[in-house]
Amino acid sequence: MSRIACLMVLSGALAACFGQQVGFGVKAGGRVSDDLASYWASSESKRYVVGPMVDVRLALRFGVEVDALYRRVGFRTFNGGFWGSNQDNYRANSWEFPMLLKYRLPILALKPYAVVGYAPRYISGHYRAAGESIDILTGASTPYTRSGDWKPDVSHGVVAGGGVEFGGRHVRIAPEVRYTRWFNDPINFYGSRGYSVSAAQNQVEVLVGIFWRR
Repeated sequence: MSRIACLMVLSGALAACFGQQVGFGVKAGGRVSDDLASYWASSESKRYVVGPMVDVRLALRFGVEVDALYRRVGFRTFNGGFWGSNQDNYRANSWEFPMLLKYRLPILALKPYAVVGYAPRYISGHYRAAGESIDILTGASTPYTRSGDWKPDVSHGVVAGGGVEFGGRHVRIAPEVRYTRWFNDPINFYGSRGYSVSAAQNQVEVLVGIFWRR
């Protein structure tokens, strides 16, 4: 949570330095693309995403937006045969911090805008595995369980999108379509019997920002 506070303070300081308008609000929506690029696993991630946002207006129709977006991620794998069976369950919290340059197009009726920027992603959670191993000579079955932390490396992505903004003088609403291309695979598992599990690199979301501007 300290990362969220730092980003929000940084955005507020940026607004003060440039003497421009600053808005604070909430961004929420859902993922419309798949989060896994594998047939060996079942996704148990939630499609919703939500978090605080800061919107700073700069000169010449430019602006800066910083978000702190939370989502719950997870997946399940299962494999088995004459040697036994195994099921893995992974659960984690994911925080994305898009830092976006925004340009508002000079169309007064719709107030459309485009965004482009960079987003780091932090995932932290745990896993639990359970199954049984079978002795092929005697047929004896031995159950087992194991668990531990799941903290993959930080992911890095580039972001692009666009939307429209409307509302009153102080309260603004901004629906948006956003695309993120991730360059790090936070899963990237390869099993001993040939199966693999990977995260999708392409992420498409429909988001709505609701924010108050002084």
